[in-house]
Amino acid sequence: MMRIFHVIFLLFASVACSKYNDSELRRRVDAVESRIESLEQKLNDYNNSLQQLSRLIEAQQSGDLISSVDSMPDNKGWKIVFVSGKEICIYNGEDGKDGANGKDGKDGNDGSNGVDAVAPVVSVRQDEAGIWCWTINGEWLLADGKRVKAAGIDGLTPEFFSENGNIYVRYSSDSQWELIGSCGAETSSVEGLSSVFTNVSRIGETVVFVLSDGATISLPISTSAAEYISFADPYVKAICIRNFDTDHDGELSYEEAAAVRSLGGVFSNISLINMHYANDYWNAGILQLGNPALLSFDELKYFTSLESIGSEEFSFDINLWKISFPASLSSVGSNKTLTFTAADPGAGGRQSGTYTLSYGPFTNCPLSEVTFLSETPIGTKPFFEVSANCRILVPETALDAYKGAWNTFAEQIEAIK
Repeated sequence: MMRIFHVIFLLFASVACSKYNDSELRRRVDAVESRIESLEQKLNDYNNSLQQLSRLIEAQQSGDLISSVDSMPDNKGWKIVFVSGKEICIYNGEDGKDGANGKDGKDGNDGSNGVDAVAPVVSVRQDEAGIWCWTINGEWLLADGKRVKAAGIDGLTPEFFSENGNIYVRYSSDSQWELIGSCGAETSSVEGLSSVFTNVSRIGETVVFVLSDGATISLPISTSAAEYISFADPYVKAICIRNFDTDHDGELSYEEAAAVRSLGGVFSNISLINMHYANDYWNAGILQLGNPALLSFDELKYFTSLESIGSEEFSFDINLWKISFPASLSSVGSNKTLTFTAADPGAGGRQSGTYTLSYGPFTNCPLSEVTFLSETPIGTKPFFEVSANCRILVPETALDAYKGAWNTFAEQIEAIK
């Protein structure tokens, strides 16, 4: 913003030496602001397309399959949905989605209007080991002398920033901007600064993504129920097969999981078996509570038609430590109360009484890793018990939204890697 102030001052000084013309001053200032805002928007859109490219490579590396490809209205781009429930939106460069603003650069000297600059061509290429790494103008993008991976745990997505005709890059939000090239004088626009994608097309059972340098990335489409989900917890798999295996082949396909709209309470069990009185106390052990054998349910993310979870879906699953929710989930049931009457036949009923038990969908679940694929937080606080060591993983683009909605647990909320 200091550049705008400098321009305003110089314009004011030039006008002050002659007859004052307020309208001309405002017009010239507005023109400067408009050029700067346009350039910043293009940079945001370009950075967003790089993030989508990184997510696309992550999907390929994890073996995720594409379930659908749809064109956006007015041919703005394409919406890609994966069988995992994750989504990416690829814009064609005309109308992009706003990305995060970069940090302000250092103030430079004012200059005359320059010619259009040419943006660097950013792409990806597999190295000798088959690892996707970033390239810039056909050369490997390096950080500390090493190639920058495009995805994975140690992968980074570069972010670009332009000032005074110079192009800068950084590899994380807490790293320093590095000068990687110069386009000349102060510019009014940057040629070639649009989406890193130029086309998305379906060829047979494959979707081909064409990048701005002509490189292509291909991912298969899931069209058959022969694609089965691999469960980490055999107990969870057994429950899913028993309740959701519609073709009765002993496996749960992505297609079958995606068709499930309600879990039906099959992952918890709350029932009253018997009541008896002993040692002046009612024995609470007669309640059948939860499924203690259930450990993890990361595969819930493939249930992409699931919009709601009932009040007792996972209640008292006392060993459930990990779960991932699909992007489709938008509501969770409120707490319920179980009311029961019991009496001691041997005491002539004198110890009879009415008792209540209150619980919610995740009561007494020791969750230590919870993943959300939705961009929108559910409610103003987590609907599960958050322990001190619980990690809450959310999409990177929704990190601020979750931390704002669940601010009490902001330090435990992380971006999905």
